[in-house]
Amino acid sequence: MYVNIPVVSRYSHIGQKMIYSMSGYVPATTLRIVEPFSHMPYFSVACAQKGFTKKFMVNCETTYAELLRLIIDEPNALSDFYEKMYSSQFKYENEGKKAYDMALEYYKKEEDITQKAIYFLFILSKSKYNLTYNCSTYGKSPNEMESVIKKISTLLKDRTEILSNDVDRCFNGIKENDTFFIDIPIDTDMDYLTDKIYKLQEKNIFYILTTDSKTQKNKKSLELLTKKLECVKKEEKYSKESYYTFYISRY
Repeated sequence: MYVNIPVVSRYSHIGQKMIYSMSGYVPATTLRIVEPFSHMPYFSVACAQKGFTKKFMVNCETTYAELLRLIIDEPNALSDFYEKMYSSQFKYENEGKKAYDMALEYYKKEEDITQKAIYFLFILSKSKYNLTYNCSTYGKSPNEMESVIKKISTLLKDRTEILSNDVDRCFNGIKENDTFFIDIPIDTDMDYLTDKIYKLQEKNIFYILTTDSKTQKNKKSLELLTKKLECVKKEEKYSKESYYTFYISRY
């Protein structure tokens, strides 16, 4: 199955297949999808792409939150800024690396969060999955990035509440017919998370629980966590011999 979710950062085809597959478990009665631990809300994007028409709540780190706001509310201006940064790569002897280093330096020094988010988009496009420089790419072309930005904007506009570093608000503002997509971050306080998921279970709130399978610490934490919860293990095949694992609540 070929999956093409609009993404501004590097995101593997396998990762997109995982997100797309998990989005198929969202109950038809869901009125809001909540992502308490998001970077870019690709799960929400996938759900919208598949026809989900209700609301989203997304909690991100501050720079990601501002970048998401720009993508949704100012897609044309953001695309224009990206094109200028992309084109700057071809002005230097060392091309992409020098442009990347300059963008990174400006990003670190910049105090205005909107400007930081603009630089960050270019950094994301030219980085590996761990946000280190990727010498094998100039990043998405301006035309491709503009197309992606406008698609995400169309899918999420006027129905997405963006939070910045406010996980508590996600869990404290639970509504009937919410669905939570919980992608466990590295070094999460598992006691805190367990308590929050217990509260979801008490209110019969549907959730999907996953983590970065490349991180052994997270895999072990997820396995320990799910032993305490009322959830169901799911395995989806992404190649002839490989599967990825996630969990859904019983409700």
